[in-house]
Formats: sequence, C-alpha cells, structure tokens
Amino acid sequence: MNKSSPIKKSHKGKTKLPFIIPKKAALWVLVAVSCALIAALVLNIRAGYYLPNHLDEWQHLGLARNLVETGQLLQKNPYYSDVQQYNPEPGFTIFTAATWVLLNDPLYYAAIMPAIFSAWGALMVYILTRKITGSATAGLYALLLYGGIRSNVNILGEWFYTPMNLALPLTYATLLLMIRALYDDDKKAYVSAAITAAAVVLIHPPSALAILASFALAIAAEPSKIKSRKMAAIILLPAAIGLVLLVFYAEMKGGGINFILNAFQFSAEWGTINFPHNPFTFYGIGMSMLAALGAIILLKKKTILPVLFAAFPIAVSYVYIDANIAFFIPFQRAIYLSAVGLVPLTAVGLDALIKAASDFVGRALTGGKPSLTQKMLPLLAVVIVLYVSFDGYYNVPKEFSVYLSANPYDVDALRALDGAAKQKVVLTDPWSSAAVYPITGGYVVAMRTGKLWGRNYTATSNFYNNHDCQYQTNFMRTYDVSYLISKQANTCGFKEIYSNRGNHVYEVKR
Repeated sequence: MNKSSPIKKSHKGKTKLPFIIPKKAALWVLVAVSCALIAALVLNIRAGYYLPNHLDEWQHLGLARNLVETGQLLQKNPYYSDVQQYNPEPGFTIFTAATWVLLNDPLYYAAIMPAIFSAWGALMVYILTRKITGSATAGLYALLLYGGIRSNVNILGEWFYTPMNLALPLTYATLLLMIRALYDDDKKAYVSAAITAAAVVLIHPPSALAILASFALAIAAEPSKIKSRKMAAIILLPAAIGLVLLVFYAEMKGGGINFILNAFQFSAEWGTINFPHNPFTFYGIGMSMLAALGAIILLKKKTILPVLFAAFPIAVSYVYIDANIAFFIPFQRAIYLSAVGLVPLTAVGLDALIKAASDFVGRALTGGKPSLTQKMLPLLAVVIVLYVSFDGYYNVPKEFSVYLSANPYDVDALRALDGAAKQKVVLTDPWSSAAVYPITGGYVVAMRTGKLWGRNYTATSNFYNNHDCQYQTNFMRTYDVSYLISKQANTCGFKEIYSNRGNHVYEVKR
C-alpha cells in the first residue's frame, strides 16, 4: 500500500478508515440538524397557509405598519382613529417594522419567523447549558427539551410570532453573558449582557423582569463569587432606565404611583383565556424532578443564577394560584417562562444522572473498563428525551387549540380592496378584523381584544343577524362604514366589488 494512503491497518491487520468529519464539527452538525428539525415542527403548525393565525400576531403587524406609515410607536391603537393605547413592547414593533420595510410579504414573514426564533432559542440554550456543565451532551439534552415545550393560544410560546418568542433566545444569551461576567469576570461580557438585557426590556418586559430580578438576587446571594460588583451593576442599568421611563410615562398620563403599581399587577381578568396551569405539571413531573436535581447540583457549585431564573416565574405562578393575582409577570407568561427556566436545570440533572449510572455500570459489570453499555447510556437518554419532549407535540386541549383569526379567503377579500380602504372604516367580523389594518391600512368597527383593545362586539353581531335594510343603512351611517365584508350575500343595495369562497366585499356609498 502506498505510504501516502490515508487508509491504515491495525496491528491485527484490519483496515481502519479515518474519521472523515472531525468530532467537533460532527457535534455542531448534529446541533444544527436538531435546531432545523425543531424549526420544521414549528413551521408545520401553519402547513397549507403561511399566514399569521393568532390575534396577537395580526395586531403586532398592525402596530408595525402604523410605525412605518406614521412614525407613531408608543401611544396609538391603529385599528381605530380615536383610540390611544400605550405599547409596552416597542422593541418588537421596531423589529417588525424593520422587516416590514425590508421584505415584500410581511404576512409570510410573520408566519415563518416563529420557526427561526425557536431554532435560535434551541441553539442558545445548548450553548448556555454547555457553559454551565462543560458537557456537550447536557447541551444537547437542553436543546431537545426546549424544542419540546408545548405552546397553545393561552400561554403562547414558540409557535407564535410574539415578543416573548423573540425575547427567549435573547434571554438565554443574556443569562450566558451574565454567567461569564459574574463568575469569569469577563469585562466584555458585562457590556454585552447590558446590551442584550436592554433589548429584552424593550422587546418583552416580563422576560426582562425575570432575568434582571434573578441577576439582582444573585449579586446579593453570592458576593464572594462576584469579582466585580461595580461592573455587575452595569447590567442592572437597563432596569433603572426602564423604571425611569415608566415613571415619566405615568406622570404624562397623570397616573403617578398608582399607574406604576398597576403596571406590575395582573389579575385573573388579564388575557382572553384563563386556565389554572401548574408550572410543574405543564412542564412535566418527571422532567421537573430532574430539574430539582440539577438545581441542587448548581447550588452546590454556587452557580445560583440559572436556579433563580427558574425560581422567579415559578414563584409568580404559585402566588397567582393562591391569591388570583400575579406580580411582575402575567400568569400565562410566567408558566411558559417557568418551563424555559427549568430546561437547563433538567439537562444538568439528567447529565449527572446518566454519568452516575455510567460509572455504576462500569464498576459493576466491567471492573471500571469502558464498555459499550456505558457508551450507549447517553444515546438512550437522548432517545428518552426525544420521546418525552415530542410525543404528542401537537396535542393541545380543544379550548387552547390554534385558530385562524383570518383565513386565506378573508385575506384575499381584504387584499381585493388594494389600498382603497386606507384610513376608511371596514366592517367585518371581530376576529378577521385583526387583519384589516395590516393589509388595507383601514379602520375597523369591532375587533376582539388581544394585544390591543377591541370594542363593539355586540353591535357588530346584531348587524350581521339583522337583515332589515333600514337598520343596516343606519348602522353604516353611525359607524361611518365605507366597506362591508360579509359571509352572506347582502340584498340592501350595497355595491359588490369582490366575491370568493363565501366572502362578499361591498362598497358602501352614502
């Protein structure tokens, strides 16, 4: 055999092929493939219609269009000409507006971005957990566990284009940078953590409150491990700036301290759907037990920050369950953030358990020598995590199942107006009304409350159920309606300008 040949023979004469892909590269290929599969699962939620589905998604697009066209960011509900409403998530609106300008089809973009955010979040929790444990296997466990967190229309999550979904990878990134800053005294990490924390404050304040509160508690609880407390305070600067802005806004609105206190309280009436989730049963009892083991391990290592990040939303959840009021974080978001915080702890606990089992097998069966059984244990753990995380991934209780605020035919009907309805009132049902402003730039009569306030549900329902032409004409005059979209043909003399799949679009002339 030629000496330059890469094929080698062992001393027993058996041919050995070199490992073509370096081990490190193979690991990152595995991580990339896993992230891509998680993204595919999220994208599959919208198979057949790549459009926004949740009410909040449409309303965030409405805020973005309003910012692009008017420059208004903080105090405008664009669905009505006369409604002012504070926007506490301006960072997400700016992000969405930027993509609105850059992309030709913002509706399609809003449909596919949750998949990208979920893959990004999975990657960040892999890097975070690997940093905490020094174990790539533990990082892979965390990646899979994160991908398997259930979403629904009540608690939202990675299935939806919302501020929380964008904030989650940034939250993990902030945790990672905080750990590097606090425990490694990495000066660059202090600055980077401050920047990412500020971004989360602007994108999703509840996530920011969870991580900043955890960081402040870690500084107080572990003074001996923190090498530069003055530098650590830099990371808390975004919280101070946010509080100053909140006070300034409160004074502008004349609300003072009561406004501030109310801003941090969320009663049972917050949100359209309320259900008494338990953070541990939502996440999974078995996985929660492993998270408890992981928390004990990290506390023994005096790496308390990840434990506090999980504990904070869990505490908020139990206060709500007991007192029917949540502080700092809405209950539904606290439930999801609890699962997000438990993921790296579960991975730490599972990794420790597998290593202990591997050592036991090595001592008991092979006298301490490496064996195939030992090598197979991590693979077995991955298989179990895959099954537990993704079995029944799309099974959602009926009351929380994914819905379409506006179906493709509703969207086609609105697109038929082709800009003619801009700054004019469009009457359609309160659900599909959420698509009116993003598509046409027009106002609505009624809309379901989601991210933005709605009104006039009963009046609109009465209109569609009352076929008296005089009543309908008076209704149009009262609400200054220029266009009507109806599932039924209208016989009151309005001019039909479009019809498709049961959607009739009428121009109302007075």
